[in-house]
Amino acid sequence: MVGSKAHEDAADAVARLQPATESPDGYTRDAFKHWNTGLDPADGCNTRAEVLLDEAVEPSAVGPGCRLTGGRWWSYYDATWVTSASGLDIDHMVPPPPAGAGGGGGGQGHPGGAGGARGRG
Repeated sequence: MVGSKAHEDAADAVARLQPATESPDGYTRDAFKHWNTGLDPADGCNTRAEVLLDEAVEPSAVGPGCRLTGGRWWSYYDATWVTSASGLDIDHMVPPPPAGAGGGGGGQGHPGGAGGARGRG
């Protein structure tokens, strides 16, 4: 068993994913901002850092400018432990092209917590 109930739910969700044909119709990359300022713009943590903090199995220390040090994550996508925030990509739970085809984007950028940690390996 790895981590909390939320981590178990994430593993179950990834296990249920089914491959499907994808179409970029309706997708415009410019409709999706990169990383926004997160839930609290004053703390210096963007959405990427907030996702990393939320999904850490062992918490990171948060330094000036929301620099993360330490911590440990479990990547359900490739069944790997990751011990450096820089070793992780944060992916959209619904990638931008399908989200755009479904009406996502709309200039709203990434909502907080709308990603998942995935090892870069």
